[in-house]
Amino acid sequence: MKYSSNGLKSKLAFLATSFALVCAVDMLPTAPAHAGEFYTGYPVIVFGNPGDFPIVGDWDGDGKTEIGVYRPSTRTFFLRASRPEFSQAIVLGNSGDIPITGDWDGDGKTEIGVYRPSTRTFFLRASRPEFSQVIDLGNSGDIPITGDWDGDGRTEIGVYRRSTRTFFLRASRPEFSQAIVLGNSGDIPITGDWDGDGRTEIGVLRPSTSTYFLRASRPEFSQAFVLGKAGDIPITGDWNGDGRTEVGVYRFPR
Repeated sequence: MKYSSNGLKSKLAFLATSFALVCAVDMLPTAPAHAGEFYTGYPVIVFGNPGDFPIVGDWDGDGKTEIGVYRPSTRTFFLRASRPEFSQAIVLGNSGDIPITGDWDGDGKTEIGVYRPSTRTFFLRASRPEFSQVIDLGNSGDIPITGDWDGDGRTEIGVYRRSTRTFFLRASRPEFSQAIVLGNSGDIPITGDWDGDGRTEIGVLRPSTSTYFLRASRPEFSQAFVLGKAGDIPITGDWNGDGRTEVGVYRFPR
């Protein structure tokens, strides 16, 4: 994906769970000149500064997914909660880390973390310290993903391997750990609870056609649909609190 209008030349892969959005960014040479726009319904929300990248999560535990941004220049997460007292700015990680989010301790609120590609390590920062973890997973070049793969109420980790188009899901209960091949070369992985059964499923965005392919546990909820414009970044969340993950987009100004 290229943004010639503002000098951004990026390879972007953004992976979202019902509470979490993960991004892998390879930027050359400059960042967007203006803050981006979140399209999750109406009204459209503009949030953050130039150079920020989107994250989503249920920061205040009200059952609805809210927005936020990650600022690579300062390694800062800015969380915009529906209830202002839960809005926060948190510094975490090292330069080059990839932001991730999830409910690591099962308290109903989304926390933050980072994935360090240089060591293939996940650093999970939970509200309750006993649930904070450091976990090595995957191969060089893998993209981090998160989701509640086994429906236990806590977000687990995984990776997407672009070379084989494979999702590797690492569940707390081993019987729910899986390796699933989905999509075509060049697709962008996404995750969410498409059918509302409490377990996170997988999907892909095909940037060439702006088409989303959602693979639900219950086949009647599997979908393929077109949304957005070329260059949009996929975000997913339960925007309306109905228990099912919906799809939105984040758009850099052009």
